[in-house]
Amino acid sequence: MSDYIPSEILVEIFKRLPVKSVLQLRSLSKRWKSLIDSSEFIAGYGAHQTQPRSLLVTYNDPESQHRDQTYASLVDDETFVQQEIRPMLPEVTKQLLM
Repeated sequence: MSDYIPSEILVEIFKRLPVKSVLQLRSLSKRWKSLIDSSEFIAGYGAHQTQPRSLLVTYNDPESQHRDQTYASLVDDETFVQQEIRPMLPEVTKQLLM
């Protein structure tokens, strides 16, 4: 069904959604994942948000054995203190803790 909707329209719809919803949409189809993972979408995503202080960031951890991209939403305001941060430990460190 989404094959009938032009990519430009999908991108405009996705840009208006909260970060959590956008990240969930990535798992629905390869086409949607490709659109959301594109640098153009990520760059334009913040421009449509009601809170311009939010930023969606994607990165690859070069030390990770997994090839998955990691996503983070950065907030530069008084709510930042309330954000939960979970640092990822390298595999070597995890093995030492076992």
